[in-house]
Amino acid sequence: MKKLLYFTAFALLAISLASCKKDDPSIVLDKGSYKFYELCLNWGADENSVKEYVGGLAGWKEDAELEEQGGLYFVNKETLAQMSYDFKDGGLVSADIDYFGCNDKFDQMKKDISDRYAIDDWTEKQPMYGVYWWDGKMKGKKTAVSIGYSDSYGGYMYASFTKTEFDF
Repeated sequence: MKKLLYFTAFALLAISLASCKKDDPSIVLDKGSYKFYELCLNWGADENSVKEYVGGLAGWKEDAELEEQGGLYFVNKETLAQMSYDFKDGGLVSADIDYFGCNDKFDQMKKDISDRYAIDDWTEKQPMYGVYWWDGKMKGKKTAVSIGYSDSYGGYMYASFTKTEFDF
């Protein structure tokens, strides 16, 4: 449910920024770069375990301002990518990564995720508010995956991993 709320909030933000951009074309997210990062997908892990995992990845720093909303957030200064982690009852239930200004690398990101997690059956979804997205499943891992992109605000793309209660 929290993932649905996160996606809805993200879509509403995109709508709100789209209407602002029409009035102010100078609103553009910073241009970042793409590099494949493997997120912590140890479902049930506590916040300290996730912090330790991300701390072992070069260039990632915790973003305390965003954490006021709940969950854990990290930023990579080199690529401008952002990671977020959500917890329920003290255990990890979702992990997301967002990239800004590098949509030309979406096919590479999709391939990297497909290769790393053995996903070969992406389902393309109906675009919503300028966001194009696909769903996939990590077989035997109790994990649903959503990837997508939008060309708004200089472009952004994302990958979202969510714990499920069943295997595919």
